[in-house]
Amino acid sequence: MGLVVKMYANEAPGEKFPPKVSYVVAGGNCYVPNPNSIYPEYLTDVSVLICPSDPEAKDVLEPGNPGNWVRDDGTLDINPPDGHGRFAAQGDASYLYMGYVIKDNAWLEDWTDYGALLLSLAPMALKPDEEYTMDHPVLGVLPVYRFREGVERFFVTDVNNPAGSCTAQSELAVMWDCIMTVAEHFNHVPGGANVLFMDGHVSFIRYPSETFPVTETFATISAGGA
Repeated sequence: MGLVVKMYANEAPGEKFPPKVSYVVAGGNCYVPNPNSIYPEYLTDVSVLICPSDPEAKDVLEPGNPGNWVRDDGTLDINPPDGHGRFAAQGDASYLYMGYVIKDNAWLEDWTDYGALLLSLAPMALKPDEEYTMDHPVLGVLPVYRFREGVERFFVTDVNNPAGSCTAQSELAVMWDCIMTVAEHFNHVPGGANVLFMDGHVSFIRYPSETFPVTETFATISAGGA
């Protein structure tokens, strides 16, 4: 998937990564790239989105199974004009993709309540190709950027020493295994996730950690507050 998003960015306006599927298209909140943006031009085989360690995810390509991505004839359920269908609604069975840069887990901490945190993330689902600002109760106003080539330069904190204060692509998480509050719901039991970073490398991070997204806070978001 690292190659898919990079190829997309090479041809997209502003070198943006694919947008996350919207709430309207998915019929709910689904953490998968908009199907029209990647399939079939950049992603020709959707089984790439199935984790080999996920014992249930292989069923998503079987007609008739609950939560699947395909029609009764076995073809991927993506429909014009916006890409709606089963893949848009349920394509995050194994991996999660937001399309936005969350610099670190501190952005998800210290909110007055869970509802306020969800409200700060809502634009990602409602208008997933637009950048916005997050009014954090401790950190102040935070710009929430879409992933695109060069976005790491926006996180330079000292203009007099950019090399020493920048965030590298190797630190920005793009896509990762499903992260939940219950160990048996992980792809990798007893808990942990492979994380794809912007530079293309993948690291396995044990749960819980202090590194976004493999944190208790994001696990709570993934589990819907449970």
